[in-house]
Amino acid sequence: KERCAENGGFFDEDAPRLWADLGTLICVYCDKICTPGGDRAHWPTLDHVHPLSLGGNHEFDNLRLACMSCNTSKRQKLLINWRPDVYRKLTEEDPFFLEYLQEAAWRIAQVDQRLERFPE
Repeated sequence: KERCAENGGFFDEDAPRLWADLGTLICVYCDKICTPGGDRAHWPTLDHVHPLSLGGNHEFDNLRLACMSCNTSKRQKLLINWRPDVYRKLTEEDPFFLEYLQEAAWRIAQVDQRLERFPE
């Protein structure tokens, strides 16, 4: 909750009820139905495709619906490092998503280059 607030997001205690109002929800990573209030492993969550810890943000392009199980498994990894098969599937289906990921990779590379200039 705190990290979400620090990065300009919000946390809503009523999220399971709000999700239920949206109808059938499917995890973008495993294609399983997400059920609010059901089995906790399949609760719907919003995943930051480009993790906040790696410079990601709360913009719509960076958020995907994921079940709790997939979101927990992915943690702070980049999608291509976590599940290359899913990365390929999503980028083939959505060229705008590929553009977003390429932009995110470029930003990470820029940060890495700046960090290399400073010895530990």
